[in-house]
Amino acid sequence: MLLLMYMKYDGLLISVLILYSIVILSGCVSEQQTQNQQQETKVNEENKNNQQQITQNLNNTQTQQPIVTEPKNENKDEELNQPQVRKISMTEVAKHNKPEDCWSVIHGKVYNFSNAAAKHPGGEAIYLSCGKDGTNLFESKPNSGRPHSQRAREYLQYYYLGELE
Repeated sequence: MLLLMYMKYDGLLISVLILYSIVILSGCVSEQQTQNQQQETKVNEENKNNQQQITQNLNNTQTQQPIVTEPKNENKDEELNQPQVRKISMTEVAKHNKPEDCWSVIHGKVYNFSNAAAKHPGGEAIYLSCGKDGTNLFESKPNSGRPHSQRAREYLQYYYLGELE
């Protein structure tokens, strides 16, 4: 009988321990859920603030008026479709005939090759066309007689000033 009472007592103790563990664990879970909910609320508020800022920025940019200047030409459609090209006379090109101030014409386009020898594979040969039409030099290099490569032709865009008048 004593053994039976001890077993009942032991069973009661185990039951009490299990119940106590459940209560503690459920408290931890509730605390974790509360923290998760607080974090989620904070993230939602930040997202809402960010969305409001984006909306405000969009509204500000939509209300700003673009700066538009009227074309000088009476034929407005033609001028709006055409990029402005600078026209340069041969007299103006001729004034730029030194390595530190070197303009040259190649196929009717004016290029500024000032101080370009450092980047030019042919070195100072580039200055042979300063202040002149260098089309023949470009199409027949001084040392080889060969025309410049496609790559060299593509590099011309970086030196472009305008069209010859």
